[in-house]
Order: sequence, then structure tokens, then C-alpha cells
Amino acid sequence: MKRADYERKADEAVSAFLDQGRSLESSIVKMAHRDKLNPEQIKRIVEMANTGTFLKMFSLKDGPDKIVDFEVADPQKTVDSFYGKSSADKEDTPSSEDVYYCDVEDENVAKDLGSAADDAEEKVASVASKDELRREQRRKDESTIRMWKVAEAVKDRAARKEYEASDCADALAQKFRGIYSRPKHAEFEKNALALHGPEAVYALNAVRTRLKMKEYDRLPNEDLVKEASARYVVDGKSEGMPEVESFLGCVADYRQCQKALATLG
Repeated sequence: MKRADYERKADEAVSAFLDQGRSLESSIVKMAHRDKLNPEQIKRIVEMANTGTFLKMFSLKDGPDKIVDFEVADPQKTVDSFYGKSSADKEDTPSSEDVYYCDVEDENVAKDLGSAADDAEEKVASVASKDELRREQRRKDESTIRMWKVAEAVKDRAARKEYEASDCADALAQKFRGIYSRPKHAEFEKNALALHGPEAVYALNAVRTRLKMKEYDRLPNEDLVKEASARYVVDGKSEGMPEVESFLGCVADYRQCQKALATLG
């Protein structure tokens, strides 16, 4: 499968989670049956779905404290669910019903046995309590590891968007390299500002840097840009416009990743 196929399937699981409340794991298992996915494909979709869910939920949060909490899907458990395996730990815990029982007439012996039974029950309770603490700690550790994996995936996504933006800027600079392309470059900048507004300057500066031209040191006045764009019709397919749109999309995604990473700490 191509990366676009993985992203489409991950987005499908994210949408089912956010819109229908269906767990990521169950959606991906159902998808695996439908699309005949292999274990490695399942794991990759799980990782991308976890990242997509985190970023989507993060973008919907308001206020400075953007705490995102959701059930992160485990890649291996999802694979096990698909193949019908059980990954649950089975632990044998002593039961108080297994403690001594004897019908005796001797009062002292009965007291001793009663005391022994009480001690045994306390030990069983102690073991059960320790087991529960261990299980709780294990759950916390697993949650920490999964969120760390999400953070690593977000970092990977941010780096990928940075590279994609750089590739877009390189392609644009190549279009306008050379003195005879300068008039075309000026028209390109006017089109970009009219179509995308002041934000287009980030793409324009990336191209100017590669063309050894002076960068814009501030964003254009938004009102003036709006007024100009209202009178100036630009085709989104004009030369360089698809690349500008891709560049700005990468920038927006990169910023979102950085905000999410700041929240994850």
C-alpha cells in the first residue's frame, strides 16, 4: 500500500472514534478483515491512527491547558485481536476459600485454627492488594509508553512536513531561477498573496531565500490584501499556486505538531 492508503485508513478509524465512539482497535480489526491486511500493515495503521486522533482532539481543545486523554490503541493487541489471540495476563491469586477448614471439638485447637485462618485471610488480602498495585502500575507504565510512542509519531510527522515544505520551496525556486524569470516571479507573488492572504509570505520568503533575494520582514496589511484579492481573481491552478497551497498546508500541520508536543512535554 502507498502512504496515502495508510493515511486514508487511519483517518477512517479516527473518524469512527470521534464521531461514533468506536474504539480505534475495533475499527482497525474490522478494517483488517475487510481489506485483508497483514500484521505489519495493521501496526502501521494503528500508529498513524493514534497520532491522528491525538492531533485531531488537540486541535478541538480550547484554552491554554490542552490536555488530551483517550484510549491509545496497542499495535500488538490489535493484531492479536484480528487473529483471535488473547493478550490478557492470567494471574493466579490465592483464595480465602482455600484456607483451612476443620470441625473440631477442642476449643484451643479451634482457636489456633481460627487464628491461622485469620492470618491466612490477611495474607491473601495483602497479596491481592499488592497484585492490584502492580497491575495499576503496569497500566500506568503502558499508558506512559503509548503516549511516548504517540509523541514520537508526532515528532516524525512534524519532521516529514518540514521536509515536504522544503521540497515545495525548492520546486518553486526552480521555476523562477534566472533573471528572465523575475517578471514571472513578481506575478507569482501577487497571485499567492491574492489567493492565500498574508500567510502566503511564509512561502514567498522560503522561495526568496533560495533565489538569494531579500525576504519580507513583516506580514502585509491584511485589510489591503483582502481589498486587493477582492478585485483580483486568481486561478488556484496558476503557476506555482498548487505548490504554495501544499507549502502552507505543511506549515499549518507542522505548527499543530509543535503545539501538541509542547503539551505532551
